[in-house]
Amino acid sequence: CLVTSKDTTETEDLRLRMLEVALKQFGNKVQIVKHTNGNLLRIISNADFNINAVYAGSDRISDYEKQLKNMLGMTVKELNRTDEDISATKVIANINNEKYFNANTPKEIHFLYSDILKAYS
Repeated sequence: CLVTSKDTTETEDLRLRMLEVALKQFGNKVQIVKHTNGNLLRIISNADFNINAVYAGSDRISDYEKQLKNMLGMTVKELNRTDEDISATKVIANINNEKYFNANTPKEIHFLYSDILKAYS
């Protein structure tokens, strides 16, 4: 899901392009859903397909479980992440370092580095 709030409107097209390029290898097995906030119940109810699991980083697992506790058949699966692991926050904090960017992002989006640098510098 690509969540775009009033604070991230300016980067929506770029973020969508990154997702489309990075997910192209999955063909029609992945659909990008757009939403204006991170409310999982609304996101899931607006999807055109059946969602039965949500993956969450360790820092979000509790919140996601609370949001989805009343949805029968829904599971929240944890993606274990430590402070040593990469995150979008870390990539953005190091956005002026192209070597760091290339080492920590999918190679499919490397050609967008100059656009990403402009958007996040």
